[in-house]
Amino acid sequence: MTRFGVAQGRSSDPKSHRNEWGGGRWPRDLAATGLTLVWGAFSHRMIPERARPVAGAGAALGLAALARGFGADARDLGCDRRDLPSGLRVGAVAAGAIVATIATARALDRQGSAFRDARVTDASRGEAALHLLVRIPFATALVEELVFRGVILGFGLREGDRRRALLISSIGFGLWHVGAALHPERQRATGEVVGHRLATGPAVVLGDVAATTIGGIGFGWLRLRSGSIAAPAIAHAVLNASAYVATRFRPGAAR
Repeated sequence: MTRFGVAQGRSSDPKSHRNEWGGGRWPRDLAATGLTLVWGAFSHRMIPERARPVAGAGAALGLAALARGFGADARDLGCDRRDLPSGLRVGAVAAGAIVATIATARALDRQGSAFRDARVTDASRGEAALHLLVRIPFATALVEELVFRGVILGFGLREGDRRRALLISSIGFGLWHVGAALHPERQRATGEVVGHRLATGPAVVLGDVAATTIGGIGFGWLRLRSGSIAAPAIAHAVLNASAYVATRFRPGAAR
């Protein structure tokens, strides 16, 4: 028996899943994705950057509560404590592979040309510690995994098609990063790596959306493999933190 579909004593008939969720009148994973992207656009325009982590955490918890209101349980959201040991194991293995990959890339990039971001290198030690210990693991990784690999992927799985669920949650994750790709420092850092002529706004955005969509597929696979959002949350946090450390300690830039 697999974890999804027939597993856990649920019917493998997609129609029965849709009826259980309220008649299947509209795909709830698409609705949740749309709601998330609207929130993302609003928060980037209207909420100060320092306040976004708290606001984002509140929005993620609200979306999860809304999903529970539509009948989702803890296992649907990847939050069942029975799946936590599996999530921790799978996440730890993925984290090890990620650290090794980032460390190798950083060692080969002796000039630090592939790891550039003034927001990282110019941050004080206190700001860096806050990012590494709080913002990256909790306000970014855990919040985003609850939304994309918890609510959105969970809704999609209950529609009965794993591949569709994985694709929609991953594309939504990619589009979620449009705002970050438009940040002036992100544009400038990319320009230094690939050349200013190529680093136009649309090119950077498309590149970031493609990269994060692929990353979303990987995170989604970890969720499907383990049954818990703990696995992608660990991998996500370690990826971001490793890149942050590699960027901060590039030659001549470490504080």
